[in-house]
Amino acid sequence: MDDLSNRVYRLLSRYQELLSGVDARAEEVREAYPGQIQCRRGCTDCCHQPFDISWLEGFYLWIGLNDLDPETRIRVRERAGAYLEWARTTAWGNPEVIEGTGEERAARMQLRITGMSASHAPCPLLEDGACLLYDHRPAVCRLAGHPLPDPVDDSALYACFKNFEDRDLTQERVESFDVDRLYAVEASLER
Repeated sequence: MDDLSNRVYRLLSRYQELLSGVDARAEEVREAYPGQIQCRRGCTDCCHQPFDISWLEGFYLWIGLNDLDPETRIRVRERAGAYLEWARTTAWGNPEVIEGTGEERAARMQLRITGMSASHAPCPLLEDGACLLYDHRPAVCRLAGHPLPDPVDDSALYACFKNFEDRDLTQERVESFDVDRLYAVEASLER
C-alpha cells in the first residue's frame, strides 16, 4: 500500500472506532433506561428529517454504497437526485441562510429545519422501511432519537417522542451523550 492508501485506511479505522464508541454509549444509555428507548434497527422516524453530514461521514457512506448491487445504487442515486432537487426549491436550499447576523442566520436555519422536518421527506437510503447502509450510517443517525442536549437550552434534554413517554426531559436529567466531544473528535479526524 502506498502512503496515501495507508493514511486513508488509518483514518477510516479511527472513524470506525469512533462509531463503535457511539454504538457502545447508545447501548449503555438503553441499558440504563430499560424499556424507555425505542430506537433500533428498523425504526425510521428520524430518517424523515433533514440533517447535515460531514465529508468523512459522506465518504464512509460512499464506501458502503459501492458495496450495494448496481440496481440498488441506481435507485438510491435517483432518489438522492429527486431529494436534492426538492430541497433546492424549499427554504432549506436557499443560500440566504448564510447571510446576515448570527441571530438572523440561526432564525432562518430553524425555519428551514422546521419546514423540512414537517415535509417528512425520507432519506434516499431508505428502502422498504429500512436503511440500506445501516452499518455505514453517520453518527447523527446513530444518535438520533436518543436523549441529547437541547441545542437551545443546555440544561434540558430532548429525545424522540417514542422515548421516555412518562418522563419530562426538560425537567429531568438522564444519561446522555457528550455530543460536543463526539463532534470534536470527528472534526479532528477530518482535519
